[in-house]
Amino acid sequence: MESPISSILVKQKSLELGFHKVGIALVDEGTDEETQRLQAWLDKGYQADMGWMANPKRLDICAAMPEVKSLICVAINYYTPHQRPPHLPLGGEGEDAAGGYAKISRYGWGRDYHKILHKKLKVLTNWLRSQGEGIEARYYADTGPIQDKVWAQRAGIGWIAKNGNVISREYGSWVFLGEVLTNLELVPDAGHTQHCGSCTRCIDACPTGAIVEPFVVDADRCIAYHTIENRAEKLPDAIASNLQGWVAGCDICQDVCPWNQRFAKATNIAEFEPYPENIAPTLAELAEISDEEWNRRFTASALRRIKPEMLRRNARGNQLTDGIGNIGVIPIPNFFSSMIKVIVFDFDGTLADTIDVLLSITNRLSVEFGFKSATKEELAQLSNLTPWQILRYSGISIFKLPLLIRKLKAELRSEIPNIQLFPGIKEILLELKNSGFQLGIITSNSRENVLDSIQKNGLQDTFDFIYSGTTFGKHKVINRWLKEHKINPEKVIYVGDEIRDIEAARKTQLKVIAVCWGFNSREALAAYNPDFLIESPQELIAVLNNLNEL
Repeated sequence: MESPISSILVKQKSLELGFHKVGIALVDEGTDEETQRLQAWLDKGYQADMGWMANPKRLDICAAMPEVKSLICVAINYYTPHQRPPHLPLGGEGEDAAGGYAKISRYGWGRDYHKILHKKLKVLTNWLRSQGEGIEARYYADTGPIQDKVWAQRAGIGWIAKNGNVISREYGSWVFLGEVLTNLELVPDAGHTQHCGSCTRCIDACPTGAIVEPFVVDADRCIAYHTIENRAEKLPDAIASNLQGWVAGCDICQDVCPWNQRFAKATNIAEFEPYPENIAPTLAELAEISDEEWNRRFTASALRRIKPEMLRRNARGNQLTDGIGNIGVIPIPNFFSSMIKVIVFDFDGTLADTIDVLLSITNRLSVEFGFKSATKEELAQLSNLTPWQILRYSGISIFKLPLLIRKLKAELRSEIPNIQLFPGIKEILLELKNSGFQLGIITSNSRENVLDSIQKNGLQDTFDFIYSGTTFGKHKVINRWLKEHKINPEKVIYVGDEIRDIEAARKTQLKVIAVCWGFNSREALAAYNPDFLIESPQELIAVLNNLNEL
């Protein structure tokens, strides 16, 4: 049916209703490749006991709605910046040693996403029908035989990643998907291109090997499947021995994704805010949760799909193993002893997510200083290079570099109110401070910029010192600080996101933790052999605990 309304108007209405992304895909474009891929996945039995995945309608969108011509695909960001407490293996002491923290996937922290999406999709569908006689529309949100990820990719929402999730440039993979099928012939968007590149972090991080090859997930090996869908009385040993605290879903492959670490944004939808008891429940309480308490705690929650006996099973499965083969009860450990006393942090790309802002400022200055500007795609390539390689690539004169850096710092000053700490950093810093560590910052940014940022985030009493130095002379600043305060390098560890941070630590005989959520890629950092390489802020506590126990 020829549409009496424009695609632009449809998108405007979708955004007005609170969807964060919207795109349109046509049905008459070929879907043979996606159909064959789904059938091959089913033929291998990778759907496990999810029989509904083999519904023939899933292979043909017209079986769901014969007159469908277009799909209006929407996405809604559900990320909140709350962080779980760390989950560590056996070895704790004290009154809390009887049970560790249980992990619930972010999708289930707040109100049931089906209810939120359905409410908005229903309004959009009714509005669409009201635009003219004969307009048909039907909506879905993870509730029908629709390949929602395939259609989201075709509509330009994002791309299907190697872990099977859809990643958007703006929000990472922390999005829920929905779609409206209609008989209107709307103008389609260009399908999204794939941007996982050579990254394999999700594949490498999965403790059960569920991602059997890029873009292919075997549900029978997946912790999320078994904790949510498996109705058996007992979990398979291969799953139970790798739960690592998970009792409701699993976010491991999303937590390690660089797109999520760099682009996650807090949602503006209050209903996604976590229910208070969903952030840090203990395994002990969930292992004995009553049906009545389950009903009270998970009202209007997507977690109601996990029945009370399943939740108890999942929690008890964790209590029988610490996720790495040790039998017993997982403790909440006494984290720190006495070896490492001082933790020195880099600022940009380690604590503060300044990468996009710095890219924007640098591109603005490129004309004045006569060097190449860079797109986000090119930035991903640059993340594999050393600083000197980047200088050669950009074509900037080394003689202009000092002035460029001064101007960059000055322009960054006005952006400080808009710069956020990486998700989870603030909570980890406070935990480390409360545990008796001295915390400091040694950065090539200006001291004034750093002070403004930490004050904005309420961390002015958290750091014991802040030093600023030149871009290529950080090791000199570290050496000066060590000598002035007569500090033993063996008591210090440095935390940074760049190759030059590793080099500075090496020159000053400091141990170094390289973080993968900043500028340089995991592969580039690993090539310089840091003492530790971590994927998320929560791993800092685990590393320090293990280091201090050596």
